[in-house]
Amino acid sequence: MQRDFRVIACAAMACCATLPATAQTSASATGECPIAATKNIGELQALLSRRAVEIIERASASGWKSDAHLRALLVPGAEFDLGSGDVGRPMGTGAAGAHALAADMKADSFRYLSWSGIPMNVEPCGEQKVRVEFIKTGAGELAAVEFTYQAGLLVSAKGWSQWFVAGSLSADSQR
Repeated sequence: MQRDFRVIACAAMACCATLPATAQTSASATGECPIAATKNIGELQALLSRRAVEIIERASASGWKSDAHLRALLVPGAEFDLGSGDVGRPMGTGAAGAHALAADMKADSFRYLSWSGIPMNVEPCGEQKVRVEFIKTGAGELAAVEFTYQAGLLVSAKGWSQWFVAGSLSADSQR
């Protein structure tokens, strides 16, 4: 299945102090950062956005419980939340939280914005955030989820689900 990687990505560089304690421990205890070679913000945003999509795909697959690769993409205590209406809803932590989020969204497509600014350098192993929208087309539902990474590992995915309306513009409006 070919993927369309036009995406919604929010760049953010910040400090480790705002991360859950499990993320701080996991990222700093091992000293490993598998994405350390990625220094350009555009490449990093694309990589982390694709990683977010991969996490949701793996978490929605039937074998998610035994998927070692899924668990390797996130810290054990990674937090997942998806609000809807006027209610915030925690989905859980770790692979089970990712599965609950994916199961609740029931997305059939996704989108994110690619980096279109100046290709500046970035510290890939620090805190990074990307935003990916997951779409349930038939129901007209969209979940905009912000994925937060530390050292390339997911530490949280928090989003909001809402309805959307889409349509075509008339030929006259394209002039």
